[in-house]
Amino acid sequence: MNLKVVVVGSSNTDLIVQVSRLPASGETGLGRKFITTGGGKGANQAIASALSQGKEFTDAIRYANVARVICVTRWGAQPALPTADEIRVFLDTRKCFDTYSHTQYCYNKQKEG
Repeated sequence: MNLKVVVVGSSNTDLIVQVSRLPASGETGLGRKFITTGGGKGANQAIASALSQGKEFTDAIRYANVARVICVTRWGAQPALPTADEIRVFLDTRKCFDTYSHTQYCYNKQKEG
């Protein structure tokens, strides 16, 4: 089966600002670095891709979460989108990806060594 995924719609871009510490609820913080990534759009595309390949919904969500995690660690929107191979490697080498926060935690731990 040779399926292609086409995504048509509005832009969904994540805006990330680096801060020295996590602000308290309601507090305004001063950011040092501003990054735009395709985290949300990458997740949407990854879900569509996974479902078109016949993956179960929960597996498609995990796949999309990993795509989003990879996206937000890179510069730019479209250049940040991971390949299917990058997502597969992430899923194959990390076992604690049941939720977005766990996925992010595992990815950060792997980068730290």
